[in-house]
Amino acid sequence: MRGCCFTGHRPEKCSFGYDKRCGEFVVLADELENQIIAAINDGFDTFYCGGAKGFDLLAAEILVSLREKYKIKIILVIPFEGQANGYSAEWKRRYKYALDAADERICLSDEYYRGCYNARNRYMVDHSERVVAHYDGSPGGTRDTVNYAKQQGKTVINVADRLKMMFQFSLLD
Repeated sequence: MRGCCFTGHRPEKCSFGYDKRCGEFVVLADELENQIIAAINDGFDTFYCGGAKGFDLLAAEILVSLREKYKIKIILVIPFEGQANGYSAEWKRRYKYALDAADERICLSDEYYRGCYNARNRYMVDHSERVVAHYDGSPGGTRDTVNYAKQQGKTVINVADRLKMMFQFSLLD
């Protein structure tokens, strides 16, 4: 069993807000899918998702779609019961879809506490060899998770690098 996990920004931290009509979103989703397939081809079969709005749930949705073709296990790691209580109706729907589709659910706490998201992220990194991130360099939980993964000697692949490269060149044209 080889584990891979995901860490990335929530919609409010992204210029495209995870709007499926936006070019940046399309590139991000495509690159994320490519990285998941690459991980599968490298022998990874267990994938940990945190269930947060944005990158986490996008990763879970892509994994569910790939499960028809590949034998993979999806584990949703929830920091606390009620994580999705404050989500919009659309994000609650997407969260429920991921929750229902997961092969396993791990809930780390009955209730919210300061640091519970960090505990969730460290749990996922500790159970993974590879971390696929959408990290733009800004401070926050994604940065902390990427730094922790690197300190632990994990492979970190940042899909934001492809977005920067593609959109930087399109701006120069």
